[in-house]
Amino acid sequence: MSHLPLIRFAGVFSFNGEARHVTLEAVSLVEARLIAERWAVGITGEAPPLAVSAARTLRKHPREEIDDFLTYTVPEIEAVLKISRPTIYRLIARKIFRPVPGIRHKLIPRDQVVKFVAGSGKHGRN
Repeated sequence: MSHLPLIRFAGVFSFNGEARHVTLEAVSLVEARLIAERWAVGITGEAPPLAVSAARTLRKHPREEIDDFLTYTVPEIEAVLKISRPTIYRLIARKIFRPVPGIRHKLIPRDQVVKFVAGSGKHGRN
């Protein structure tokens, strides 16, 4: 089975009146449009080559790729769990999600997200 090379596409979506930019990867424009429709993102065209960075992109199978991360950002939790940003911050306020301390962005450990989804009753609490 041969694997087709992925093409990077740029997309944009609106969140709280702000335009947010994302990239996604697909084997064709048709597939990119299907992915974008599923995620409510508008395709703006082919993305420029990726500069060397630690930027995380939205891919065809975000759940498979995102499983490798030890922590999730709020936008990643939004995309994967399909819950709103205010809901995520509510879960943080209720201490169901406990962000990693001492850093600028909210990073939620993967085990807390998995416990929340599994509905274990404990969620992110110790």
